[in-house]
Amino acid sequence: MVCTTASDALLTLVEGDVGLNWANQREGWDQTTNVCQWFGVTCDSTGHVVEGVDLAGSNFEGMLTTELGCLTDLKNFNMRKNNLYGSFPQALADIASLNKLDISENQVTGSVPIFGSKDLLEVVLGSNSFTGKIPDTGFASLHHPNLVWLDLSFNKLSGSIPPAIASMEDLEILELSNNNLTGSIPATFGNLTKLEDLFLDANSLTGTLPLSLFTSTSKLKKLWLHENLFSGTLPQQVSNLQDLLDIYIDGCKLQGTIPPALCDMNVNIDHDHLVGDNCDKIACPVDSRSMPGQEHHGLGSCEECPDKTRAPFLGSSTCGTTRQRQILIDFYNHNNGDEWAGIEDNWNNLSTSECKWTGISCNGNGYVEKIELHSMNLSGSIYEGLGYLEHLTVLNLSDNALTGLLPVELSLPPLTSLDISGNRIGGAVPSVICQKK
Repeated sequence: MVCTTASDALLTLVEGDVGLNWANQREGWDQTTNVCQWFGVTCDSTGHVVEGVDLAGSNFEGMLTTELGCLTDLKNFNMRKNNLYGSFPQALADIASLNKLDISENQVTGSVPIFGSKDLLEVVLGSNSFTGKIPDTGFASLHHPNLVWLDLSFNKLSGSIPPAIASMEDLEILELSNNNLTGSIPATFGNLTKLEDLFLDANSLTGTLPLSLFTSTSKLKKLWLHENLFSGTLPQQVSNLQDLLDIYIDGCKLQGTIPPALCDMNVNIDHDHLVGDNCDKIACPVDSRSMPGQEHHGLGSCEECPDKTRAPFLGSSTCGTTRQRQILIDFYNHNNGDEWAGIEDNWNNLSTSECKWTGISCNGNGYVEKIELHSMNLSGSIYEGLGYLEHLTVLNLSDNALTGLLPVELSLPPLTSLDISGNRIGGAVPSVICQKK
């Protein structure tokens, strides 16, 4: 990259017919006008050095160019809510003077860049199409000791949350919602004593909620954990969060009850219009479901599950069947039963008792007690509804082609033997399953 003038660097944004058409409708954006007088450009007190570019919501369409890295004194860069596409140039990320960057609500692709400025205060990359993992050391106090706001939400990021994020102790807002993140919440997040807003919803995060989040010194006001795979219970210590305004846990795999002290804190006041008590505004209780048509499925206006169904987790919007025959039929369909090997046609015979189906054993009362389907070419993720078989003691699905995570629901039946070896199951075994005796 050969750097010339700031105007040359900025004009690389508007090359081509679309860019020129945009530039022609804006003040400046040509070589005949001082760059400090261009639309969206601000300069220092001398009127010669470009310090800011703010083109938010200006209907700009195009790519961020490598030449932007020539703006070596740039402090603020805002191109939110446009039609940016392509990857983020590392040269722009390398600018050492950068304070605030916002390119949210675009279509930028590629990996999340590693930024070079130790003066960064805000990095807002939400609502784009970034892929890959969050850089392990890209966001850490060593590089960004003053970062206050980090937004990577509504992208396509995968992998786990880097514990190094917790070293940025000035962080006040962390937004990681609506990605494909896995793993657990780092226990070191308790070090973020200035954190006010933590948005982790709509991922595939697992594990229990770390107690380190719920200290009396915490400044948390908004804690969005909904639509994940968290298991265990909602800790009593959550009521230590004296500044808490919103907490959402619906659509997770949490059991038990809402701590009464939390219900007394009058959180989630935006849902005061819903029928129910203060606890229901946080999450519908176990064995109930929320009524349809609500912004948050699983809280407020709760109703008990119908007969022969259950909802074993807090904040459910549906109730699952406990009818064992239907569970087995759903299991067969979910795990591609038509492709199973060595199975007789009795799984498709509606006139045959399920106790006589291949691999199924029942006790004297006709309840399914064992499922043994090893080496039979089962594929897909393990059907979570198997956890609703209330008398299941043995589950052997070894040596198949199963993928995904081990369902928390398998902690529900009285299992004494579980064998899923010889598959491609990923992630950690939920602690609530490990605790079964």
